[in-house]
Amino acid sequence: MSDDVSWYGARATYHAKLEKMSRSTGFGRGDLFRAFVTMASAALARRVEALDGNGFPASEREQDYLDAVARIGAESARQMPEVFSALVTNMEANEPFCDLLGPVYLAWCSRSKAGEVYTPPHICDAMAEMIGPKRDDPWPTSVLEPSCGSGQMILSAAKALVKAGGTPLQLKV
Repeated sequence: MSDDVSWYGARATYHAKLEKMSRSTGFGRGDLFRAFVTMASAALARRVEALDGNGFPASEREQDYLDAVARIGAESARQMPEVFSALVTNMEANEPFCDLLGPVYLAWCSRSKAGEVYTPPHICDAMAEMIGPKRDDPWPTSVLEPSCGSGQMILSAAKALVKAGGTPLQLKV
């Protein structure tokens, strides 16, 4: 996989901020991306837990967050909210179900040289269109994706369900 993260057609400018951080700090792009995802998911999980009482205990997520900060340093960690803001802006500017994280993960973190292979989005879309889910399927429609990777198959299943007249809330992953 090349370093080109535009092969999904997404306008993912948040990755440019991570790229700039990588060049200015000397941290590897993959390390920064993993730290970004860890820190963002920890912050979001904390919010979800506060809303509904579910999720990982706060101490586990906080420790994940602190471990990520320790790996990349405080200065890089202070820039992560700006990267997250750019990701949210990108999500709002792109079509629904556009995978903005997957291309960066595949380009920067994937071990495809070691036999790790990801299904391109157009193939996932075609598979989801052929096999369902359908609007009339029992609710919730289950999607089993044991080798989830970047989650493209799940995004494609949600897109197919909406196209069939359903909602993403009908998916059980």
